[in-house]
Amino acid sequence: MILTMNSKPDRPELINSMRFFPDWDTNSGISVCGLIEMMYDINELRDGRFLECVEVGSHKGESGLLMSSFPFIKFIHCVDIHPYEEIHQRLSHKTKNNKVKIVTDDSNNYAKQIPDKSIDMVYIDSAHDFDHVTNDLDTWSKKLKPEGFLCGHDFRPCWQGVVKAVENFLEKHNMSLQIYRDGSYMIHWK
Repeated sequence: MILTMNSKPDRPELINSMRFFPDWDTNSGISVCGLIEMMYDINELRDGRFLECVEVGSHKGESGLLMSSFPFIKFIHCVDIHPYEEIHQRLSHKTKNNKVKIVTDDSNNYAKQIPDKSIDMVYIDSAHDFDHVTNDLDTWSKKLKPEGFLCGHDFRPCWQGVVKAVENFLEKHNMSLQIYRDGSYMIHWK
């Protein structure tokens, strides 16, 4: 696991993170609370099912590690176009136990391998511009089972491409979403 600690006399220790910004304060979990709260809500709504998930834009595996650690997650495909070594280090114990598959590919290419209506949850955190997010939402929503969960990250004012794409998608499908404190969002797919 590649986490480094920084200590400054006037600041608490921080965990450098590529996924959660700002860096984690070792005395606070605020950077991950939204993702954890979202997973808790999904657990409440999943009707006892064990879920197969796809994370689009896994980066170095921090979110994949957190999501795959929930006992109701049966399997997660962690997809990223960049071959980061850290994701393999961070998730090696999960890949050995057949709980995680690390995929280095463009998410559109990988989506062609996934049958429609076969996935329980998708978490989108790849490119953050309007066109890419719109494409990811359109592509991966087709892969969801009824009563699945279309989720993502960075629904925040500083990421207007994400916000606008998600809002357009919601309007097109007449749906609503739950937003969490870290900018994670969840749409319960009907």
